[in-house]
Amino acid sequence: MDYFEKIVADYASAMKLIDAKKPVYVSQRKNKNIYKPGIGPHSETATNKLVVEELQKKEYIQSIDTEIPYPNSRKKCDIKFNIDDRVIYTEVKMMRIMGDNNKANDNIFMHIFSPYEKQNSALTDGIKLLKSNFEGEKSILIYGYDYADYPVEKTINLFEKATKDFFTISKRYEAIAEKLVHPVHHTCKVYGWLIS
Repeated sequence: MDYFEKIVADYASAMKLIDAKKPVYVSQRKNKNIYKPGIGPHSETATNKLVVEELQKKEYIQSIDTEIPYPNSRKKCDIKFNIDDRVIYTEVKMMRIMGDNNKANDNIFMHIFSPYEKQNSALTDGIKLLKSNFEGEKSILIYGYDYADYPVEKTINLFEKATKDFFTISKRYEAIAEKLVHPVHHTCKVYGWLIS
């Protein structure tokens, strides 16, 4: 199994392990909303932090760094994996159309497709990585919650088509975390691509 394929699989496994502990997310906003238990309601930043803590236990990963500053920029890359003689810089995005209240958030798509750098989409993250001068491989990882009326794979198929005008992606790597405890976010699919 390729290392990046293993990272994608282990990201999904880590989400399942974390979810089994029934973590409760409390929003960082003034109203301090308390959400139903499970990994599903957690923000992208909170999820990534919890997953990285799990991935650090994997023997094949020498080290993981997070929030790596981009050269000549205030922005930061989500994860840097050091595995044998490979360095993989990874930007992570969440695709979660439904809220804790089971209502759709139609603005979520800009986080995946927006061509505008200020909106920090998966698309512009790829461009930013390739322009970064980071020495190592670059990758995009999207974890998305799957719903009967909104299958995440449709969004992923569109993302792959959209990237063709901006950069080259590898084959799709994917894994799944099923039977999660949250009543709305009970299936999560993790997708990843090396980019060039």
